[in-house]
Amino acid sequence: RQDSRALATLGLTGAFMAPVLAGSREGNHVMLFGYYTLLNGFILVISWFKAWRELNLVGFIFTFIVGVFWGANNYRPELFATVEPFVLIFFAMYLVIPILFARRQPPELNGLVDGTLVFGTPVSAAFMQAALVRDIPNGLAWSATGAALLYAVLAAMVIRREGMRLLGETYIALATIFATMAIFFAFDAYPTFALWTLEGAAIVWVGLRQQRLLARLFGMLVQI
Repeated sequence: RQDSRALATLGLTGAFMAPVLAGSREGNHVMLFGYYTLLNGFILVISWFKAWRELNLVGFIFTFIVGVFWGANNYRPELFATVEPFVLIFFAMYLVIPILFARRQPPELNGLVDGTLVFGTPVSAAFMQAALVRDIPNGLAWSATGAALLYAVLAAMVIRREGMRLLGETYIALATIFATMAIFFAFDAYPTFALWTLEGAAIVWVGLRQQRLLARLFGMLVQI
């Protein structure tokens, strides 16, 4: 009612802390993560109307920290089916929120990218996903491949939109990184060497054509 970021952030912080203060290690994880999903869904709805970065960060940080601590103390392989959906939902929500954030900027900041969420979301989701699929054959390879394809599709969708080019280029970089990781996790030494050699050469070529220093440096790093 008061259009106050401070009040919204304070209320949301209390909402995220409530189950941590009141719960126990033996609590129902589906109920806990379901509750956090509802809170993050509230943040997603707010992001449709307002570029309130504080709310986005509160939700992201609390969800990740609580998820990691719960996983370190309670996760077992037999819980995969009830935990994996929440990791994917968390990833999807904080994949959409930075896009809404970039679209809701005032004209003078049009296209501004929230680097914390754009890069923090895939890193945190990859960290959690790695812990979940470590006992599944080629689980890391398939996860990295899926992420690479997803970011490639997102890049194609947003890069030509007005004020979204920077976000699209960021997604291209993330797609390339995940594709590079997928090769590493999927193949033995020699195929990895051969594919990375081709990939590095291709990236260097694109960097030269587009006069992008970062692309050339990344291509050289892959070669090395």
